[in-house]
Parts: sequence; C-alpha cells; structure tokens
Amino acid sequence: MKRLVVLCVSSVVLAGCAVFADPPQPGESGEAVIARMGKPTAQYQDGETTLLEYAHSYWGQETWMVRLDRSGRVLSYEQVLTSPGFAELVIGKSTQRDVLLKFGQPGWISRIYKNNYLVWEYHYKQDEVWPAVMYIMFDKNGVVQHMENGLDLMYYSAD
Repeated sequence: MKRLVVLCVSSVVLAGCAVFADPPQPGESGEAVIARMGKPTAQYQDGETTLLEYAHSYWGQETWMVRLDRSGRVLSYEQVLTSPGFAELVIGKSTQRDVLLKFGQPGWISRIYKNNYLVWEYHYKQDEVWPAVMYIMFDKNGVVQHMENGLDLMYYSAD
C-alpha cells in the first residue's frame, strides 16, 4: 500500500500541465492519442477497458480520462474531477480502486490518525466554478467512510 501511495504522489508531482486543443475522438486509436497528447500520467485496466489518465499537475483542477475499448479505440474522453462525479461515490461501499478508476491519482495523500483514515485530496472546480478541494477518507480496508469538500484556499487571498 505504501508503494501505491508513493507512486501515486510521485506521478502527479512529476506530471506537467498540458493543454489538449485537439481532443480525442470516439473511434480514434489509443496510439494516435498518445502520439498527440503525450504519455499519460497513469494508465489503468478496468476489465476490458483501458483508462489513460492525463492529470494537470500536482494541484491542478482537471484530470482528463481517455477510455479505450479492448481493441484500443477511444470510447470517451472527459474531465473527471466534477461535482456530479464525486456525488456518484457511495459511503461504505466505494473503494480506493473505484476512486482511482473514476478520478485518477489524488493530488495529495494524508492521514487522520484519530479515525485511522487515509485521505485522498482532489483539487477541482465545484460546480465548474469555485476552486474547491474534495477530501475522500478511507478506512483501513480501503472503503470510503467520509467525504468533505471545502474552498481551495490556494485561490483565495486573505484580503
């Protein structure tokens, strides 16, 4: 588990910001997507679907996920850090793997020792407008036990 955490954080920190002016189109080959957009920040396998993650830096507010079918063709391309997306998680049921496949790597990982929660932090635009942070808290079995969002104070001044 520690290795997963280190890999996730390292990958996000090393990932650069990218602008995708020419987004992937349904039916396009995965090879063409990678040739144009560059190496994904992470890649996952979800059954017969391959997910290519394009995270926008450490505290970026966007993570784009390209879904490929079993033949390597684009099924969809979407910005996954959204309020409706977070609302799909189920307390007591969704797992770390579910969250990773849905949103990609967290921007930061911490721990709440009082509850023995592992906390994954995602910076995003709440309702596509307000800079916010979603904290997803997992128990020792990797199951979501609590979620909390708040203002992303990096974008607000004390004035």
